[in-house]
Amino acid sequence: MELNTKRRYMGGLDGLRAISVLAVIAYHMNLPWAGGGFLGVGVFFVLSGYLITDLLIEEWERSETINLKRFWIRRARRLLPAMITVVTIIYGYVFFFQPSLLHETQMDAVAALFYFSNWWSVFHHQSYFDSFMNPSLLKHFWSLAVEEQFYLIWPLLVLFVLRLFKSKKALYILTLVLAAGSLLCMGLLYHFGTDPSRVYYGTDSRAFSLLFGAILACIWPSRHLTGSKAQGIFLDGMGGLALLFLFLCIGYVDAFEPFLYSGGLGLFSIVVVVLISALAHPSTLLGKWIGARPLRWIGVRSYGMYLWHYPIIQLTTPANQANEVHPLRIVIQLILIILVSALSYRLIEQPIRRRNRASSGWLIVQQAGIGLFALFLIFSGTSVAARHALRFPVHSKQAAVVQHPQHKGTQADKQDEPGDAKGRQAMQNRSNRQRRKKQKAIVKHKHKVRHHAAPTHLPVEKSLRSVIPSCSAPNLI
Repeated sequence: MELNTKRRYMGGLDGLRAISVLAVIAYHMNLPWAGGGFLGVGVFFVLSGYLITDLLIEEWERSETINLKRFWIRRARRLLPAMITVVTIIYGYVFFFQPSLLHETQMDAVAALFYFSNWWSVFHHQSYFDSFMNPSLLKHFWSLAVEEQFYLIWPLLVLFVLRLFKSKKALYILTLVLAAGSLLCMGLLYHFGTDPSRVYYGTDSRAFSLLFGAILACIWPSRHLTGSKAQGIFLDGMGGLALLFLFLCIGYVDAFEPFLYSGGLGLFSIVVVVLISALAHPSTLLGKWIGARPLRWIGVRSYGMYLWHYPIIQLTTPANQANEVHPLRIVIQLILIILVSALSYRLIEQPIRRRNRASSGWLIVQQAGIGLFALFLIFSGTSVAARHALRFPVHSKQAAVVQHPQHKGTQADKQDEPGDAKGRQAMQNRSNRQRRKKQKAIVKHKHKVRHHAAPTHLPVEKSLRSVIPSCSAPNLI
């Protein structure tokens, strides 16, 4: 096969980005049909592993070397501007309008800027499942930390292996071994009936998704794919089934399901690999459909949408209504997310990625303008709108608690301001007490199982489900 010197644009992959980020947003909005929307982050992991490895191998085949400095500069231009903008604006907002959250925001901001948010949460024993009760607005940066750590280490390893063995086969075998090791790590570190935060946050236990994407890049390089009609029909069928599986997972998968952390996320990543292989091929109809213009538009801006969506949702959702679905609030939140991310893409991300010396002075003006405008947007669109337009009657006692619907309303639940730190702290304390009760109940059930052997594990699963509510956890990512 001939090696294409010009990199081909794969619109279907941008469409997949759009589906993934919309799933995550819907999940954090607590929409009932998106209980598995947190899996959108797993799609991003596989996709990033594929595209980055495909790019590295292409450069090696073209020049028999990989310019690491140029690679990291490109990544920095792509990722840092929007990320620094979001962190700066959130910190400024908290400094002026939510000073009670300043200390925690400072710590989270440092972790976010240096891309170790995931390990910060692990080392400080911050529960993944209780993170929704935490008033921090930067919790979702954990997934960006996982990807950036991969971007720092993986190119070095790829270059080392290709120089040592001069073969993609060696890279493929090593990647397969590392992926299996990461998946095994998740299975070994996860203990049934305990909080799986460690395995969900950890780069070591989540790297398999990125590595599965890298494996696909070794055997399915985009530059070698040619338009074969028969192959396209087969891939359309396989890709269609994978897409259906993805939608079913988004709709029905439970974040508390133990199977997820005992191989389920690995299976999900493999299905995403099949879907990407279909979308990346130039002759598939599925790639053209998923790469439709509206989805491409969202996909290109998906990074900014991911950065902005969590703080916007948190600041515009009253603490005692996080389980309530109000169409007007959802529409306003979605408009704010799209507007701010589109402005960020236009005025910050693109100018820096495509900058030249002649435009550097104007770029500074643009950056200052978008910073001030975004700060105004966040403050006015969250504080004012949430306190007035987005305050709705609470329709159920369950709305007072975000994750644990069995709780009854208390005086602390009556806090309905989205930025009320005291109300959130009271809810946090109550959540911690309930979690300790659940852990004690789990231990009691384990003792019962040891002393009263059952013919099957079904009664144990039912008893555990009575202790750990089987509900989609909002604000999980």
